[in-house]
This record gives sequence, structure tokens and C-alpha cells, in this order.
Amino acid sequence: MIRIDKLGIVDYLVKASQESDSIIIRIICPLSDENSEIIKKIIENAPRIKVVNGTDSPYGMYVVDNERAFRVELKEPSAKTFSEAIGFAVYSNRPSTVEFFKSSI
Repeated sequence: MIRIDKLGIVDYLVKASQESDSIIIRIICPLSDENSEIIKKIIENAPRIKVVNGTDSPYGMYVVDNERAFRVELKEPSAKTFSEAIGFAVYSNRPSTVEFFKSSI
């Protein structure tokens, strides 16, 4: 959460949820003291964003928008930067793959 907040992704998601009632956003991440302020910011500014505890997930990010899916594996959880933390990434715009990713979240 800290790394994606530094990249501005959290602010982008908050803004997107405020601008459209049709957007469904779920964030799966470990709930910890380190990211509690970020989670508090999300809850206060975008109550439609659901934050779910994901301490056992090997994936660092899922993004699905009904047309495209993007999944990034978490390689180094303690890394300081996003690029050092991520490993293998998958992007797809194939409908069956997007549906599979949607069901995995």
C-alpha cells in the first residue's frame, strides 16, 4: 500500500470512485500499522472502496475493469520501491481471462 500510494495510485482510485457510481474497487492488502493512515484516507474519502485484509496473498496487485486485467506478483515484500517489489506480471484483454481474474478477487 505504501508503494502504490507513493506512485499516486491510491489518489487516482479515490478520485475514480468519487467520479463514478458504477466503478467497483476492492483493494486486497495486509492491514498493518504501516499502512493504517493510507487505509484511513481511503475510508474517509471513498467509502465505496472496499479494503480487504490480504495477508496470505502472493500477489501484490490485481486490476480488473471488465475489459482488461493486470496482475503483479509480489517478489520482495520489504522492498522500498514498487519496481523492486514486483516480479512476474500478467496483462490480458481476453474476456475469459478477465472473467477469471474477476472471480479470483
